[in-house]
Amino acid sequence: MSCEEQSEIMNDNKCEKDYSIIIPIYNGIRFLDQCLESALRQADIRKEIICIDDGSTDGSLEYVEKMAKSYSEIVVLRQEHQGAGAARNYGLRNATGKYVAFLDSDDFYLDSCALRKMMDLCEDAGLYICCGIMQVYEKGKFTVQDIFEGVINTSEVCRSIDFREFQNDFYYQAYIFNLDFLNKNLVTFPDYKRYQDPPFLLNALIAAGQICYYPVRFYGYRYGHQDSAGIESRFIIDLLQGIRKTLGLAIQGDYRVLVRRIVERLNTRYFETILYNLSFETLCILGDMGQMLYGYDDSLHMEAFHFLRESYGREKYIRKLEETIAEKNRIVSALHSMVNAIQSHGFESFLLQHGYKKVVIYGIGDYGKKLINMLKGTSVSVVALIDKNLKSYYGYKVLKPDEALPVCDCVIVSMMDYEDIVSYYENRTDIPVISFVELLRNFQ
Repeated sequence: MSCEEQSEIMNDNKCEKDYSIIIPIYNGIRFLDQCLESALRQADIRKEIICIDDGSTDGSLEYVEKMAKSYSEIVVLRQEHQGAGAARNYGLRNATGKYVAFLDSDDFYLDSCALRKMMDLCEDAGLYICCGIMQVYEKGKFTVQDIFEGVINTSEVCRSIDFREFQNDFYYQAYIFNLDFLNKNLVTFPDYKRYQDPPFLLNALIAAGQICYYPVRFYGYRYGHQDSAGIESRFIIDLLQGIRKTLGLAIQGDYRVLVRRIVERLNTRYFETILYNLSFETLCILGDMGQMLYGYDDSLHMEAFHFLRESYGREKYIRKLEETIAEKNRIVSALHSMVNAIQSHGFESFLLQHGYKKVVIYGIGDYGKKLINMLKGTSVSVVALIDKNLKSYYGYKVLKPDEALPVCDCVIVSMMDYEDIVSYYENRTDIPVISFVELLRNFQ
């Protein structure tokens, strides 16, 4: 009898479920059919497929509700839009299976017997976590994601791997977890909109100590289909908080390989996003991580900051990291002073006195947004915004830095690191270029 035929018999049986497959859904209608089909095809297990709609507006909720009428395994939960981490936690609270597996709504399972094989190995080995093969699917081709990096022979079953041997906190989707183990160790997803997966996985792997591995094509990770690459500016703080949390766990457990991986990630994978969104908040978190490394191992601390120097390319970023707390307090004070000054003297008056009636704002970060709000309803018109990442912002015209400037009286640079940007525009235009940060300092 095939896995599929056995599965039909087992799912008709009302006994305790083997698996809860948890799928957070937010506007995922495009690939939802393949996702759910792959979960339903998982054979020879008693399963429930918990679909948590996270406030979708594209018909995803209606689709899964329709599917639930045809397939008794599908359970539909709903919540206001809170992010995938909160949705997965909601699924965990309602799960009844002995094991849980996570599936994103744009991904899919590969081998239809993968979950059974991994569960059987966990039971046989007496362990709580099993990992399978993750394959990245891009442009019609599959590429294996090597989670263990030569630690084991990934073509063979491994009944026990010590986490210290591979020290990897990525690709949580490739694992299954014993639900009772997660609950007893209070392992949940932190409340971040980005980078909530690595802290979850790392907490689970540290608590388990040992895991097993089954060489089955388990998880298909779809890549390259997203509308926009990278991490949005509004999620940069969540990203850094997640990285800080994993770094703290790695240092606490003395996982030196993982510590180095986290530092390298900061300065390769995420460096451009961090660099472009430098603010006192991002600098504070980076400064915290620098202090954590300094207290952990002086040589590793110096090596980490060497990575930062090489990646950022200029010493001034390192100086900012080292002075971050004082800088934060000073700028917060300046910002409050600026708000008070606006009420009494008026930022509008300041600009008009200098003949700046039409302005272009460079940067749509914290300061840029503050500046835009300041100028709403005034006689000063924001004719355009300049930003590397965003294509639109609440109806404003958004230009790339290399595009021609529209007719305006001045350019206001809202970035904390403004010197090079000011110099760039001063060299290419006669239009006055001023720094919002310098204006803040003048209002202290």
